[in-house]
Amino acid sequence: FEQYLELSRKDAEIFFDTNNRKTIPCPACFSEKYAPAFSKQGFDYAECVQCSTLFMSPRPSLSQFEKFYVNSQSSEFWAKVFFPAVAEPRRIKIFKPRVQKILEFCKAKGLRPETALDVGAGFGIFLEELQKKQPKVQISGIEPSPILAEACREKGIEILETIAEKATNWKEK
Repeated sequence: FEQYLELSRKDAEIFFDTNNRKTIPCPACFSEKYAPAFSKQGFDYAECVQCSTLFMSPRPSLSQFEKFYVNSQSSEFWAKVFFPAVAEPRRIKIFKPRVQKILEFCKAKGLRPETALDVGAGFGIFLEELQKKQPKVQISGIEPSPILAEACREKGIEILETIAEKATNWKEK
């Protein structure tokens, strides 16, 4: 984990220009009312006053994010070394409870989802666990990392390999 953090620090300096960041509204509700939350590795985070979404603002450009996901050493280390070593404990401690919480929310609201899209699908563990609980739900994901997108495809998950902001259709498959 320490090696991943060090690679992330270096990649932040390489891929993210601190001078060309833009203040953005809340990505969930588009409110422009938010409060500073914290700073981490040179990035500032805000919490929306209206919906409590936590997000980065000011934010680097989309092209900087694209280059990071495809070319950074930390992304490659995460995909090839770190995450595979912790995938199963994360499945049990994070992804299974997250699926259960979402399904309970849907049930309480009277919702019966037919499709599920995971933005930042990673290795596809969330979608795998959702499919186990709801086999009829059609699953798909958006994942910008080529290594992680391929891992999802190997599991039979339909993936759009791009950043969420450019996910306008499925032509890029």
